[in-house]
Amino acid sequence: MRFNDEFPQKGKVLFSAKGKKFEVAHIGHGNVMNQILDYVHGYLFSANALLDQLEESKEYSTKENIQHHLDLYAMPIIFMYRQYFELSLKQIYLEYSDTSFAEQEEMIKNTQHNLIKAFEYTKPIIASVLENSEKQYLDAFENYIKQFHSYDEKSFNFRYPYDKKLNLIFNNKKINLYNLKERMNEIEEFLCHIMPLLDIKRSNNSMNKSRDNAIKLWKENKLQEAVNEYLEALNKKQFVVGEKHIDVLIGNAEIGIIYLEKKQLKEAFEHLKKAENIYKDIKSFIPAINFNISRVFNYIGLIFEIERKYENAIEYYTKSFNAPCVDIMQTLIAYRGIADVYEYQGNKEKVIEYLNKVIVICEENYGIEHEETIQAKKKLEIFINTDN
Repeated sequence: MRFNDEFPQKGKVLFSAKGKKFEVAHIGHGNVMNQILDYVHGYLFSANALLDQLEESKEYSTKENIQHHLDLYAMPIIFMYRQYFELSLKQIYLEYSDTSFAEQEEMIKNTQHNLIKAFEYTKPIIASVLENSEKQYLDAFENYIKQFHSYDEKSFNFRYPYDKKLNLIFNNKKINLYNLKERMNEIEEFLCHIMPLLDIKRSNNSMNKSRDNAIKLWKENKLQEAVNEYLEALNKKQFVVGEKHIDVLIGNAEIGIIYLEKKQLKEAFEHLKKAENIYKDIKSFIPAINFNISRVFNYIGLIFEIERKYENAIEYYTKSFNAPCVDIMQTLIAYRGIADVYEYQGNKEKVIEYLNKVIVICEENYGIEHEETIQAKKKLEIFINTDN
């Protein structure tokens, strides 16, 4: 019989969603970026797997058979490496460029399958996260792109053995597939180094936008909305840099201040104390830290003052004017806070002492005719006269 059941059969389907365990592949799951990433690595890993299989077969195959399979697999292996290269460049642009969907569509249209054109879009994105000492690797990466482009400008040379006029594309061309595999793995290592840096940059940009929105809402007196926006930004930041970071310190401090304006003392105190604790942890290994921690101390002092925990209030106001990087304004706030606390306690001597400190600072920094100086002297005079 000339035909048998191994030939194509009427009624059978090529693509079925049914099968035994580990027979059915899942294609098209996840969003666009997830699917692109699957395609990118699918091509790379498939090409590598073919070469690994050939390497393993050397133990039991003849030289002729090994060479036959090298020649047989060469075109699909190189084609898959090229697909990996092209899709990697496009993935970086689509995922990390701050562009509109229309601009991304235009990029795909303009580049088509041209590696060099795709790299022109991607290069500044990669360069933006590299140190000067790392730019040499970007140069080498670009050189690999140019080499691959010279072999296959339009992504057709390893799809077909001939062009549209039936002219053979290659004639006795020799390519070391294992050398190519090593170079492609170097590319993958380079991109694996780049991706986390791009993720961090994107995350920072997102956090900065969230913080800017929070500050805008804060200025508009939309305090709860500001808190919500700021908390989201803070969570993103902590996820990337951890809790012991200057930006997390600042975030907690500013959230605490907003809560204080909302008269939510418990929440305000919680975030301000977090800021203080972070400062304690990082000040020893960041000696040049440029953050006015005295501001945080003053706000904690104010909370204690409001709660009539006067000794704690004095402790934090004192911490404030003794803190590094303290400025004139925070020193004045601390002295005035201590004067207020001693007034509540009925300690006339101490009130006069700290109001005089305020006057001295005002005269030295603003002059005797400045409004701050005049108001400080007036307050002292009223206190003395009222006390009498």
